[in-house]
This record gives sequence, structure tokens and C-alpha cells, in this order.
Amino acid sequence: MLRRAGIGAHTQSMTDARWIEHLRCPNCGKTGQAELVEVSQFNNRFEIVPIGFKVITEQYGSNPYCETCNVPVVP
Repeated sequence: MLRRAGIGAHTQSMTDARWIEHLRCPNCGKTGQAELVEVSQFNNRFEIVPIGFKVITEQYGSNPYCETCNVPVVP
């Protein structure tokens, strides 16, 4: 099951670059797929995040975390 990340305001257009990131928690091994969208040349946004993962906004961008372990996940 997937859910919308709800991070940032953005109006979608036909020119949006979209891709799938495969996520894996290095601690518990949980996996999932997130959908990202390119907002600008150096700004990407998580559009859809799988259940069990969360997105945390940090100083240099947003990063996916495992909700259970509360650790950054690896692509």
C-alpha cells in the first residue's frame, strides 16, 4: 500500500520528471518503492512513499526513513 508524502506544494505538469526509488532499511530489511518527482534542477520531492516508511526534511533535502527503526534507508 502506498500513501502520498504530502511534502511541499507543487503543481504537476506534463514536463515533470518522475522515477521510482527502491528503498531498503539497513536495520530490519524492510523494502518498498517510493515515487519521486523533479521539482527543479536541484530539488526533488517524494510524491508517494510506501507504508512503513516516512520522509524527513533535513538541512540539505528530504530523506526516507524506516518508521519502525527510525533510521535512514538505502536505495
